[in-house]
Amino acid sequence: MTGTVRLWRWRRNPLRRRTDVAEAWLGLAAGLVLVAGAPAAGVGTALAVGDALLAERDTAQPRRAEVIGRAAVPVVAGAASRAHAEVRWTGRDGVVRVAHTRVDAGAEPGSRVTVWTDDRGRLTGAPATRSEAWLGAGLAGAGVAACVGVAAVGARNAARGRLDARRAAAWERAWAEAAPRWGRRVP
Repeated sequence: MTGTVRLWRWRRNPLRRRTDVAEAWLGLAAGLVLVAGAPAAGVGTALAVGDALLAERDTAQPRRAEVIGRAAVPVVAGAASRAHAEVRWTGRDGVVRVAHTRVDAGAEPGSRVTVWTDDRGRLTGAPATRSEAWLGAGLAGAGVAACVGVAAVGARNAARGRLDARRAAAWERAWAEAAPRWGRRVP
């Protein structure tokens, strides 16, 4: 019991200000957010993004399509350059669809390409692989954890700045009250 009394003795310190107690609680709250909140937010985000990307991967369907318009000349020349062209494919429901998508540069009309569609038959991009999905999810989680940590530290620093301003104002008031007494001569 004596250890507890000694531990909390600082609470009865006559020099302790309310702003000091508020700053201590702010530091504790920011520390808890950094230690527990930021990692939890990061893990939660990574799991949600990973699951969403994998679900998108499961619903994406490859379709064979025919290029019906000449592929535009690519802006960036190179071996892996891509260009936009009009393509036609038949959906799962048997409806023939036409849309613009990216194909290999120089694809001629009549050439066959693979396009990806979602569960409604709309054209989408190629889905991420499992490793790409989890890499993206990990990066998103790390980004969210970093943002939560920066926000916690920033909020603590902003609140500490306000507390410092209050302490400075109180110090000025105390000096203004005490200064006139110091200037008088005592007989």
